[in-house]
Amino acid sequence: MESWRLLARAVAPAANLDWQLVVAGSGPRRADVDSLFLGSPRRLDRHVAIETPDDLSAVLVSGEAFLWPFAADEFAPTVIEAQAADLAVVAPRTSAMLHIVNDGETGMLTKPDNAASFTNAITFLLRHPNFRRTFSQKGPRWVSANFDVGVVAPRLSDAIDRVSEDYRSRQGRAPA
Repeated sequence: MESWRLLARAVAPAANLDWQLVVAGSGPRRADVDSLFLGSPRRLDRHVAIETPDDLSAVLVSGEAFLWPFAADEFAPTVIEAQAADLAVVAPRTSAMLHIVNDGETGMLTKPDNAASFTNAITFLLRHPNFRRTFSQKGPRWVSANFDVGVVAPRLSDAIDRVSEDYRSRQGRAPA
């Protein structure tokens, strides 16, 4: 909930710009999340339930930027999907996001848990559509180069081989 609170605080200063926030997701805290945005100037948001992968795809292809305020997430496949769908990303600068978002190329990474930093990135992308389009165009190439199964599978296989070799070498050394 704290990440949703941060997002609600971060989008409010951008209320005077021409845009709409779509809050997507579903779950037991949906009403709590909705309540965070009730006081938004101009009622910036609308909440869309995400029940299936097709629901997520529909939301992603309808946007121009993807806001991910969740600093505690260790892995965020939705952020990868957003970049693949031509969306510029705003997310916190965490170890996970440093591997998922190409900062300054496919999106902007902000200070974690910092509403002002998040606001600055959002308003920058809203005020500079050329940067937003450039980030969007680079997203699919970044995803293909770094997250395609043809790229990831050999890396995973190599890692498994190294772990197996290490395990076998340790088994060969019996304690005296």
